[in-house]
Amino acid sequence: MRKIVDKEKIKTLYKSKYLSFYDIGQTESKNYYQASRRKKEDLVVLKSNDQLRKMNADGVGCVVIVKGKEDRLFLNHEYRYPVGQFILSVPAGLFDKENEDIFEVAKREIKEETGLEANEIRLISPLLFSSPGMTDETNAMVCVFIDDIKNYTSDNCKEGEIFRGYSLLTKKQAIDLLDKVCDEHNNYFSVYTHFALLYFISELWKKGD
Repeated sequence: MRKIVDKEKIKTLYKSKYLSFYDIGQTESKNYYQASRRKKEDLVVLKSNDQLRKMNADGVGCVVIVKGKEDRLFLNHEYRYPVGQFILSVPAGLFDKENEDIFEVAKREIKEETGLEANEIRLISPLLFSSPGMTDETNAMVCVFIDDIKNYTSDNCKEGEIFRGYSLLTKKQAIDLLDKVCDEHNNYFSVYTHFALLYFISELWKKGD
């Protein structure tokens, strides 16, 4: 049974369109701060277990597998402003509206960030927490299957998003990347990229084929 926090004790310290900062100080000894993409009344800390299972994540991340004689994992090199470098990333994006369909978000983001058309999309997880010690940000994860990447382009990307090509990895290359713990430019990658590499290597995506 989850403890429901008193909403009246939560203070909004900073508010913007995409990110807000809250003091949810629920202990007598110290305040507890968190970042969130959500409005105060919609914070995860206020939800029951049933509400949590019914809510949409903040965004959707896509494990993109290019089918062929040797199946490969597709990853973008995307510039991430908070870390100041290009990070090997899964295509991903936020929900545009409440109760938007996970698969529609995935299809849209794949098209916007790569110009590619998804042949099939499978749900991996409806909800994963990014860094629950600091934020209630969540992402759903899906597996996207594509036949080829000859139509790859990032020209449709939204203003502010910058890409520097992509990597197309065999299973061996994905294992080597995990072992090295950084990409060919010696940049570390995100937990969701780590997830994608492990999911691809495990071949869990082949279940149901």
